[in-house]
Amino acid sequence: MAAPLLVAAVGPSPRSPPSALYRREPLYGLIVTFGLALIFREGARQLFGGDMRRISPHRGSIPLLA
Repeated sequence: MAAPLLVAAVGPSPRSPPSALYRREPLYGLIVTFGLALIFREGARQLFGGDMRRISPHRGSIPLLA
């Protein structure tokens, strides 16, 4: 409930982090995007675990890539 209000209050600020990237070279935005993707991926790995899990197929299903 508080998240939309926080975004509405902080989002249009001229000192917000995205507006600071607009004044820099485009490479900075690419590096920040890549860094955020790594942070989200590692956060998901920490939250859900890193081991691969298999889902057993239903009885009567047809394998597509066999």
